[in-house]
Amino acid sequence: MAGKAGFFNGTTARLNPKLSADAQAAGSREGYVEIFNMADIPSTSVYGGGTTGARSALYKTIKHNAAGVAECDSSVLNTAVLNTNYTVEGDAAAAGLATPTTGLLGDWYIMNVPQTTTFSGAATALTAVANGVPARGNFVLFPQRANSVDAATANNVTADPLFRTLNVGTSKTAAGAVSGGSFTNPVIAAGEYDLPDMSTPYFTAVGATAPLAQAQALSQQLATRNVLNQYANDAVVSGKTDWVFSMPTRRYSVALNYNGSGTAAADAAFRVFSSDILGVNGTAFFHGGNTAVTGSTGDAKICVNADGQTFYGREEEFKESGAILSPGQVQQVRFCGETSVLSFADSGTSVLGATVARQDTGNSAYTRGWANANVNNGGAGLPIVGASFQKLTNPSASTGFSGTYGITWPHRHVRPVAQ
Repeated sequence: MAGKAGFFNGTTARLNPKLSADAQAAGSREGYVEIFNMADIPSTSVYGGGTTGARSALYKTIKHNAAGVAECDSSVLNTAVLNTNYTVEGDAAAAGLATPTTGLLGDWYIMNVPQTTTFSGAATALTAVANGVPARGNFVLFPQRANSVDAATANNVTADPLFRTLNVGTSKTAAGAVSGGSFTNPVIAAGEYDLPDMSTPYFTAVGATAPLAQAQALSQQLATRNVLNQYANDAVVSGKTDWVFSMPTRRYSVALNYNGSGTAAADAAFRVFSSDILGVNGTAFFHGGNTAVTGSTGDAKICVNADGQTFYGREEEFKESGAILSPGQVQQVRFCGETSVLSFADSGTSVLGATVARQDTGNSAYTRGWANANVNNGGAGLPIVGASFQKLTNPSASTGFSGTYGITWPHRHVRPVAQ
């Protein structure tokens, strides 16, 4: 495709400035991917006539032409999609755009070519529903450019506390009330490429509390009281297991100001909270009582502990108390960062090569079995998705044949209930 087709923010500018360049780069390689339907590109419905000529230039340039290829005219794509911030529905429609409908889905795979190991699965998809049917959402297409977004606009379209000046604070109660700090200006000025995000309102009218309600609705859909799955470390097949925990809506409840009060190495990073964003029981998912900052003047992370964990073996063994996990010899599974990894008795390179937010069971788990991470969190649960990744090797595989295998099992969950 000729010309610019989009904007990929591949810099490390938003990462912890106190880390080395290598550590910042490592932070950009572990995480998760978000995909949004920002707008539809209809064929004839908003242009009338029902003929080819009635279709928008945008629709025609993305569809196959008589030669069997899409024109992908960058002058059309850039003008209609990338360079214009539409605030009037009629203007967007004239450019070939309509409000978004549902239907996006996705799959993923991780391939380790040297070790001929592949993991794969389906992306977690959420569909907005109104009156029992998939709904058409608000128009949420933002030009994907580095232009700054003023705080008044950001307050209406994102719950990210680093971008907001309203309903934010440095302290938060379990009931969702925030206090502390002065936020005349946001911690970070949002860019147009930061939007939309998972808290951008799809149904409710524009307003400062609408993104908080959107983030709450999504968090409740992802919330779980227990995360259950299998593991296997059998030596005969060189078994290794990683559990991945991803919390894609955590950033809307609490985020980290890496710089603290300044940029000096001694300036401790601190949490910034958004108000509300509660579980079905009325308790905040993330607040001052269940989160903590580790490495505040270095490799700072926001951590939240599980309430406990139980490891089961295949020979009717179980271990509930006395479990010791590393690093730090803590006695609980800990989720540090929005995405974290729990390895099972693996002090070497983990299955997925995780380094940024990795914890290990040490001797707490058995050779093989299943485990239950209790994340009841006062009845609210925690918004967690993820899977168990197991790698096995067949020592009898002959030369020239693949002997390494990957198994992916999505986590099983117990959902919170309203009280």
